[in-house]
Amino acid sequence: MGRAVYEQSARAREIFEEADRTVGYELSKICFDGPSGDLDSTTVAQPAILTTSVAILEAFRRRFVRALWQGTRSENSRRLSRPVY
Repeated sequence: MGRAVYEQSARAREIFEEADRTVGYELSKICFDGPSGDLDSTTVAQPAILTTSVAILEAFRRRFVRALWQGTRSENSRRLSRPVY
């Protein structure tokens, strides 16, 4: 759970590493390698689901929202630089 986003996003890696430090064990290792039975326990499943969800959200925000915002900002700059009559 979450391995693909971990491998593709530096921000997602930061999220998983922070979660590992926070819970005091290698939550990321359990998410990626199991055993899957460990994920059946609520005490592991809840932080695993939250961490994976936040990692996906942050990876998405870094990749798409920033690019969208920068594109919009650039477009607005062009509009503002035109003379207004």
